[in-house]
Amino acid sequence: LVLRTRNPERRAKTFRVPGNMFGLWTVVLLGLFACCATVTVSFLPPDNVDIGSPARYTTMIAIGTIAALLPLLFFFWYKKKNRSSR
Repeated sequence: LVLRTRNPERRAKTFRVPGNMFGLWTVVLLGLFACCATVTVSFLPPDNVDIGSPARYTTMIAIGTIAALLPLLFFFWYKKKNRSSR
């Protein structure tokens, strides 16, 4: 979505979504909604698996989510550090 608005001259080389910008926004928002729903549902402990206490399960999921986001945070920190040193 960002590339379509910032670099319109490269449109011929990109994947085309039917419906122009409306179709593109629809695909982007559906993907974002699906990702948010998946993360939200992952915090609900399953009924058919013995996981101990629900608090322990929720804590494990929260720690896993934070651990999955750490590389992204390091990337932005590294990018900001390199930009300020120039």
